[in-house]
Amino acid sequence: MGEAACCAKASEGIDKTVANAAARRKWHRLVIDISPGPSTPNCITGLEWFCSSDLEEEFAALHPEQDEPVAQQNGGAFKEGLQPKTLAEVKILADAYIEASPQDGALRFGLTFLGIPEQVHEEIIDRSKRAGSPPLRDFVYFRHLFGVDLFFSLAVASDQISRVRPNGKADNKVDIAYLCYLPFCHVFVSADNLHKRVVPLFLRPDQTFVDAAELKADLQKLDAYYWALPEDVKNTGFYKFAKHPPLDDSFLVTRLWDKRGIEWRERASKSDKLTNSRTRKSLKG
Repeated sequence: MGEAACCAKASEGIDKTVANAAARRKWHRLVIDISPGPSTPNCITGLEWFCSSDLEEEFAALHPEQDEPVAQQNGGAFKEGLQPKTLAEVKILADAYIEASPQDGALRFGLTFLGIPEQVHEEIIDRSKRAGSPPLRDFVYFRHLFGVDLFFSLAVASDQISRVRPNGKADNKVDIAYLCYLPFCHVFVSADNLHKRVVPLFLRPDQTFVDAAELKADLQKLDAYYWALPEDVKNTGFYKFAKHPPLDDSFLVTRLWDKRGIEWRERASKSDKLTNSRTRKSLKG
C-alpha cells in the first residue's frame, strides 16, 4: 500500500491529543500518533511534533511513559526512524492529519493553530455542526491555510526546512507566507529556492510553477520576436500586434496560455492574418 494510504490510517489518538492541545492554550506541544493497520506495516507510527522547546515538565507529566525529554530525540521532533525524509512525505503527513482526523476536532485545532480569535471559535464550530460537520476541504481557503502552516511546522521539525534564517534573506516563515496567495493564481513565479521546493506540492492541476529565471529568459525572447517585426506593424500599437503571444509553442508564455485553454489560438489566427499580410508586403518591399 502506498505511503499516502498508510498515513491516512490515523488513530483516534490524534483527535484526542489535538483536543487537549486546543483546550490548553499554554500547552505548545502536539503529538500525532498515526498507527499502522495490519496491511500497512510501513505507516509512520509515532510522529511527535511540537511548536516550542520549553515546557518539558508539563509534557513529561502528560506523557509519563516517555523516558527522556522528547526535545533530546532526533533534534527534538521525531522518534527515531520515523522522521519524514522529503518534503513530499511531510505534505502527505500534514494532509493525513487534516483529512483523516474527525473533522470537528481538526477544525477546533485549526482555529487555534492559525490564531483565529478565541472568542469566535464556538460560533464557527456551531455553524459547522449546523451544516452537518462538512469536511474541512469544503472550507477551501481555511483548509489551504491550515495545510500550509501545518506543513511548514512539520517540515521545520523534520529538518526539511531550515530553522536558521538564510544569510541576507527574510525568515523562511515569511517566504512560506507567499503560499497564502496560491489559491488565487494560475501561475506562481518565483526565484526563491524554498518556493521551488514547496510550491509544486500545493499546486492544483490547472496551476503552474515557473522559475523566475525561465520566465525572464522567455520574456527576452518575446521582446526580440516583437522587435523584429516590420516598423509599419509595430506602428499599429502594442495592443494590436502583441495582444496574444506567438502561436509558436517554443515560447513558455505561449505554453502557459495553452494550459488555460486553446480557444485563444483560433482568435489569434484570425487576427494574425492581417499582421502576417502586412509583414510579407514589408519584407517584399
